[in-house]
Amino acid sequence: MKKTLLVLAMVLLVAFGSIFAFAACNNTDNNTITMYTEAGFAPYEWMSSNGKITGVDVAIMSQVAENLGMKLNIKDVEFESIPLMVKNGQANSVGAAGMTISDSRKESVDFSHVYASSTIVIISKTKIEAIGDLGGKKVAVQLGTSGDLIMSAATTEAGYSYEIEEDDGSKTPVNIKVSATVTQLNDYSVCRTYLENGTVDAIVMDKLPAEALFAGNNSVYITAANDLIEEDFGIAIKKGDTKMMEAVNEVIDLWLSNGKMTQYTEYYTALDKYEKGQGEKPVAPEGLKLSWNC
Repeated sequence: MKKTLLVLAMVLLVAFGSIFAFAACNNTDNNTITMYTEAGFAPYEWMSSNGKITGVDVAIMSQVAENLGMKLNIKDVEFESIPLMVKNGQANSVGAAGMTISDSRKESVDFSHVYASSTIVIISKTKIEAIGDLGGKKVAVQLGTSGDLIMSAATTEAGYSYEIEEDDGSKTPVNIKVSATVTQLNDYSVCRTYLENGTVDAIVMDKLPAEALFAGNNSVYITAANDLIEEDFGIAIKKGDTKMMEAVNEVIDLWLSNGKMTQYTEYYTALDKYEKGQGEKPVAPEGLKLSWNC
């Protein structure tokens, strides 16, 4: 009898705890991490079939929240606005959205250690292998993304410039200029529609989300831009928040060292494909938090 009552009490405690946790999700306080994201960037974040945002970035911040004994409140916003929202947000604000670390963004936020590197690709119906080959083309990008920043710069008089570090430590400057018409859109799904109906000739974006966006579509080429270098992803953190920085880096460093970052990325890539009707449902890796607690 005592055992039955204890079990019942535990069930009620969990139930009420879940209710209270969910109720707190619309609020931000000192015990809540606010994660700003844009949920159209699988496998890093997307709206899963269960109606909740899921993905690699969610897994990272869910583990950070658990380690700190905090709640996680995820806000789906326009990608371009994320750095400013983190900067102007309350304490414990972060941006986790497959975000490339850049000098311009560092003016608004601090960045965690690198947790993934991404290749920029060109998606097109006829194969295009370089940004410099987009001359005379109509190109779609998501506003505020690396693809947007690259194309916006490459189509100016100054062009898009970067440096390649050679094996001997020296740096070789590279400058890309191209005459193309760039269409900035708020959502990658709209970019896809524009390409499919012929409104644009190409999309410039990151490789893994591109493969997820066009999974099962054999009518397009997804080609690494051979005149660009890889870019690094980091979690954007409110400037000066050393506690959050240490907590995020602790999870990233551990998962990179024990192989879980790769394992989790592969799982979420497979899960996204499964939810689109491709392949079998993947088995979640042991220890992975499958949902955030708000």
